[in-house]
Amino acid sequence: MLNHKFSIKDVIMHLKTISKIQFGENEYVISEQNKATKELIQKMKISIT
Repeated sequence: MLNHKFSIKDVIMHLKTISKIQFGENEYVISEQNKATKELIQKMKISIT
């Protein structure tokens, strides 16, 4: 559970750290996310795929 209140700026800063990495012509992987970013994404009920 998140114990913090996030501003819009905080949310954007967390989401900016996520990147999509291309390994092959059609092969992509989402970069690792820290625990706070994962929790934030889950609480916001959004999908990063």
